[in-house]
Amino acid sequence: LQPGKLDAFAKGKLAGIANITFLSLRPRYNDNHDTAAFNTDRFAVQAILNASAAGVDPGKIVLEVPLLARSNYGSADVGYSMLIYAFHANPQGNGTWHNKYGGDYYFFSQPRAVDKIKVAHEHGLHGISLQESLPEQARADLFPWNNYSLFHALVENM
Repeated sequence: LQPGKLDAFAKGKLAGIANITFLSLRPRYNDNHDTAAFNTDRFAVQAILNASAAGVDPGKIVLEVPLLARSNYGSADVGYSMLIYAFHANPQGNGTWHNKYGGDYYFFSQPRAVDKIKVAHEHGLHGISLQESLPEQARADLFPWNNYSLFHALVENM
């Protein structure tokens, strides 16, 4: 379930049918406000409140951290691993990588991902997950044993 699809979810009364709902923290396309905010706690909390308003029991929500890196200047989406290895973004930074030619990429850095564990606990969620790697879309995490991996950071902070 993506935040932009909640109306259809509510109209279809799917919340009462699902045992578990994976709530992705993906930003809407062509929405620079979402792009700059999708890795924040505020965005996660609003997504949870919106899902609850659509009828989803918070205890059945699994908060999904995407491996997405999105720019605010119309460049193609890339994945976490590409941003870390090719662009040399800081995996332990604030989730923003500045392009020296102008514009920014926003992504889930390790601290931003780990912060969502607390959000999940505070709202009584079923759990937290990491999006599956999508190599065909150049979206992947690092190897789990890599200290800069999002998976590694989440497991170490559970």
